Amino acid sequence: MKILLADDEPFVREIVVKLLRRAGHTVETAIDGQCALDAFQGGTFDIVMTDLGMPGLDGLALARLIKIRAPAQVVVLLTGAGDDGAVPANVDFVLSKPIGLEALTNALGRLAGLTLIGG
Repeated sequence: MKILLADDEPFVREIVVKLLRRAGHTVETAIDGQCALDAFQGGTFDIVMTDLGMPGLDGLALARLIKIRAPAQVVVLLTGAGDDGAVPANVDFVLSKPIGLEALTNALGRLAGLTLIGG
């Protein structure tokens, strides 16, 4: 799958990119929400993964703007705030940080069906 990853923390981006690439995915990164929105305009992605808390355009605002442009786009929210089981509007799946290979693999497996339906 082709994945756009937006996270303002370089270490988190590096770890998640390594996990995704190890699983065979193509990853494009963005250092914040605005950069992710700009990258989204120029490409097609199976999944957009975004950090919740970023300066400027945060993950929820990014998800909303992406869904306005492409309602079927799959959006995954990464959060260090914990997962209370609630999935915010415009988000298809929530993953808690720190993220591990097993959780990421399971999530992507569940999301593969959404990308086939939506894409």
